[in-house]
Amino acid sequence: MGTISEVKLAVLLDLAEAGEVQVERWKRGTKNNADLTYQQMQLAIGNESDYKSKLALPAATAYAPTMNPAFVSRSGLDRNRIVRKQADNITNGYENYRGSLAQAFETVDGEPCKRYKEAIDASAENYSQKTARSVLPFTGSREIGIGMAPIAAMWLTGDITTERLLRGDDQVGLGGPINVARVMPDMRTALKAAVVNRIVQSGKTLISADWDPTVMVQENDHINNLIASLQNAAYVAFATAGVSHCDWVLIDGRKYLEIKVATL
Repeated sequence: MGTISEVKLAVLLDLAEAGEVQVERWKRGTKNNADLTYQQMQLAIGNESDYKSKLALPAATAYAPTMNPAFVSRSGLDRNRIVRKQADNITNGYENYRGSLAQAFETVDGEPCKRYKEAIDASAENYSQKTARSVLPFTGSREIGIGMAPIAAMWLTGDITTERLLRGDDQVGLGGPINVARVMPDMRTALKAAVVNRIVQSGKTLISADWDPTVMVQENDHINNLIASLQNAAYVAFATAGVSHCDWVLIDGRKYLEIKVATL
């Protein structure tokens, strides 16, 4: 048994904004799907019961912890009364919700869904910043180059071009790209696609969780279980912190995706 391939891929978290091309693509795609979005929202919240269970109750529950227990309004309402009043307003707001939704998607001056499309334009900067923080470090983009998720997938499927794509903070410890996929038709392609998707989703989860160590272990389990289900039995089975693994790790305050492959 011995390690034959090892690389650490750095998580680049200092991106400020998504590129203009990507933002414009998002705006165009979102606007083009406005009618479909409206239909899906109507199906998801089709009646007052749906509204109360899916929107009102979660919103009221989330609002309560935000109130300072010692707060008293100018009209003399304490925290508990304010929370109850807010919950009542939200719970009984179905007709207002339905009216606001219809207004957002109605045709104005001959343009369908005009207000919704204007809202998309207004939220472009927020989308750009959020995407730069939680998506681009893993996917990459046309402006910043390939991201760590596709690089990891290429490394694990033996793509010989992978090393040319490594970034300045990435570290090769041993060997090079190696195909760990089962020897079956299209399994290499399936592993590559599955790894990209899993790492992107995992990275977004970890950013939302502020890289909580417990969540990191859970995400490592998800990644390694996926690879183990598709890998060639000639290599040590992938497992979190195992001899073969694909783990999120912290080293000197920096975040990496560490890949190690060992033979039996």
